[in-house]
Amino acid sequence: MKGFHIIVNPNAGSGRGRIVQRKTEAYLSQMGIDCRFYFTEKPGDAKILAEKLNPDEVKALGVIGGDGTYNEVLNGMTVDAYPLAVIQREPAMTFAGCWDVPAGKKRWTPCLKENHNQSITGK
Repeated sequence: MKGFHIIVNPNAGSGRGRIVQRKTEAYLSQMGIDCRFYFTEKPGDAKILAEKLNPDEVKALGVIGGDGTYNEVLNGMTVDAYPLAVIQREPAMTFAGCWDVPAGKKRWTPCLKENHNQSITGK
């Protein structure tokens, strides 16, 4: 059965990654969405974690981290196999800003629950 998976850089944003993960986990639980979290420990881990995911078991992949974490995930994930959710969008995140990615759990949670995908285009 396909599920939701989230790769977390707990050290992103001077430790805010772990705080965002805890809040995200509580929120998803409250919404009745089961999710599996994977944590990075060092540079390169997010790419390896994304490479190890079986596309047949992933409904959507979320990322909590900064530009470096997103870059690694994009380089490790199976392209077009499942949607990628940007969960944490810091003002300084070039990736999210350039692609006009929606911020805030109220904007991405319905996409997970309703299996609605949003294409992104550069500014």
